[in-house]
Amino acid sequence: MISLLLSVGVSSWADTTYTADEIMQSIASKQQWSMVQQDLSLTINDGKKTKQYRMKTEMRQEGDAFYCHARFVSPKNVSNTQIVWIDRANKDDSMWLYLPALKRITTLNDNNRSRAFMGSDFEFNDFLLMNLPQSHTIQKETPTTWIIESTPNASVSSPYNKWVSTVDKATKSPSTIHLFTGDILIKELTIQQIDDNGIPKKSTMKNLRTGSQTTLELHTFDNQSEIPMSHFTKEYLLQPISETNTTDTP
Repeated sequence: MISLLLSVGVSSWADTTYTADEIMQSIASKQQWSMVQQDLSLTINDGKKTKQYRMKTEMRQEGDAFYCHARFVSPKNVSNTQIVWIDRANKDDSMWLYLPALKRITTLNDNNRSRAFMGSDFEFNDFLLMNLPQSHTIQKETPTTWIIESTPNASVSSPYNKWVSTVDKATKSPSTIHLFTGDILIKELTIQQIDDNGIPKKSTMKNLRTGSQTTLELHTFDNQSEIPMSHFTKEYLLQPISETNTTDTP
């Protein structure tokens, strides 16, 4: 899920001057997968208490649409809560929520994407950030980093009017992303760990308005297995799942 926001790969870049668009396009091009399955955890700290969730996600890109299915596997009080959302470039988006306690599917509208994702400091919009049409400018360059400001195109609906990424030249990966509404910095994403391919293994989103923060840890990343399109339907949310998918993970 979060790999949409941050996925990069490590390549050998010569000591050359690059434009902001070239840097960000090179980062985006490292997102080589068309399908990916992930096992991840969320740790949410609001300053008073900490909550932990484990979840599995499936994502697929087809044409100009992005498909995602997320299933929570722990703790038990949210086990098997599921969400499917389909982000389409030129058509209305779709989003469905399944609550196992009610055994009912709820259709969510576009405005719901600005809500907190399962009570965390991530929003649905955050997972789609890198998919938005956007432009880039270099604010500053040091021997080790680029500071790049990105702004969504005028036709794009986004809670952020800009975001500023600090890109590490050695890893070819963002180390921080600052998210703005107007000139006000409202959230800060910090990437603490990446794997050998530049995929973030551990990232923390801090909400500067509330002081809360959420750490996302990626445990597995599979971009080889096939994911049927049927997994991104309302009907799939009602299908029974195996015991291994509903058991609490330590």
